[in-house]
Amino acid sequence: MHNTNLWKKLCLAGVATSLLAVAAPLADTQNHVADAATTKTVIDKTVTYDKNSWPGSRLASGTKTVKVPYKKNYSRNWTNITKYFYQYLNELSALNGAPSAAPDAPMMGYAQKRADAQKSGSLSHDGSDGFFENLAFMPNGNSDQEIGYAMVMQWFDESNNVYPVGKAGHWGHRANLLYARGITGIGWNRKGGQISYDATEPGSDKVYDLFNLAGPDKTSVGLPKTVFSYYHTATVGVVNSDIAYTGVATMKRAAAMYTRKADNTFSKAKSLKKNSAWKISRVAVIDGTSYYCIGGKSYVRASDVSLRRSGTAHVNYNKHYGIQIWTAKHTTVKNPNGTAKKLPGQTNWKVYGKATIQGQTYYNLGGDQYIDAHYVTVR
Repeated sequence: MHNTNLWKKLCLAGVATSLLAVAAPLADTQNHVADAATTKTVIDKTVTYDKNSWPGSRLASGTKTVKVPYKKNYSRNWTNITKYFYQYLNELSALNGAPSAAPDAPMMGYAQKRADAQKSGSLSHDGSDGFFENLAFMPNGNSDQEIGYAMVMQWFDESNNVYPVGKAGHWGHRANLLYARGITGIGWNRKGGQISYDATEPGSDKVYDLFNLAGPDKTSVGLPKTVFSYYHTATVGVVNSDIAYTGVATMKRAAAMYTRKADNTFSKAKSLKKNSAWKISRVAVIDGTSYYCIGGKSYVRASDVSLRRSGTAHVNYNKHYGIQIWTAKHTTVKNPNGTAKKLPGQTNWKVYGKATIQGQTYYNLGGDQYIDAHYVTVR
C-alpha cells in the first residue's frame, strides 16, 4: 500500500541510506505520458557586437538580436552578402537622416574591378577615377548576414583609418558610406580578400563636411548593439521506449531529480542525495537518454544510479541451445559481431528488475537487456 505521509516526508527530507523511497503505482501502459514530441530551437553560438567591437563609434540605443540558421561549414555567398550589406547600409542611413542606396549593375562591375585591382596585402585608391571609394579587407563572420553587417560597421567605425582623429580625412569612409550616392556598387577580390564600395555622386555637401571634419564626430550614430544568434532546430521529447518496471535504484552520486512534462521533456526539480535508494516504477528512453521513474512524474537519469540486484535467473532450457535477449523496444540484442545475443540453457544470470514489454513479463539483466520470464526461474 502506498504510504502518502512517508512519500511526502521522503520527498522533502531526502532518503537515508537505510530507507527506500516509495514510488507511486502506475498503470501498466506503454504510453505513460502522451508521445508529444516537439520542435525546439537549439542555440549553437552567439556573436555580439557592442561598443567594445566598434570603439570609434557611438552606437544607437537598444539591442538588436538576429537569429540565423547555424551552418557548421559555412561558405560565403557574395550575392547574399551584397543584399545584407545594402540592408544594413540603409538602416544606418535612416538612423542618420542620410539618403538610401541601392546596388547598380554597371557600378557593381566597376567596384569589382576596383577590388580586383588591389595588390596582395595592400589597399590603394590609385585608379579610382575620382569616384567616392572605400576600401578594406573582407571581415570574418559566421554567415552572409553577419559579414554584411560587419562590412558596414567597420567602415563606419574608422578605427583602422590611416588618418588619426583630429585630422581631415579620418571620417572619410563614414562620409562616403552615409552620403556618397548617385549609383553605387560593391566588389570583393576573392583571392586577396579586398572589398570596395564605390559611388558616383556626393549626394549632399555633408559628404565633404564629414570628410573634412578635424575633430570628433558628435552627430553620427552607428547601428545598435547587435547579437547574432546561431541556431538549429531539433525534435525533442521523442519516446524511444517506455515500459513498466519493478526494481530499486541507488544514487551513485548527488544528482538531479527531474519532472517529466507533457511534451516528454524534463525540468530539474531538486537534488537527491548520494546512496539514497528509490523504488522504480518505469524505465523510459527519451531522446536517446534512459530515465527511471521513481514516482508520479519524478525521474532520475539511469547514468546517475546503480540498480540493486533482485535475484538470480536460471535459464530453463536445453544447454545446447540459447534464449534470445531483447531490448525494451522488443528488438534483438546483438553481439559485437552482429549475431543475435542468446543465453545458453542451464546457466545463471544476475537480475536487476522485472519489466512488462508488449504485455509480457521480462527480467532485466542489466542495461537494455531483457529475457522472457517464461524461460527462467528467478531465485
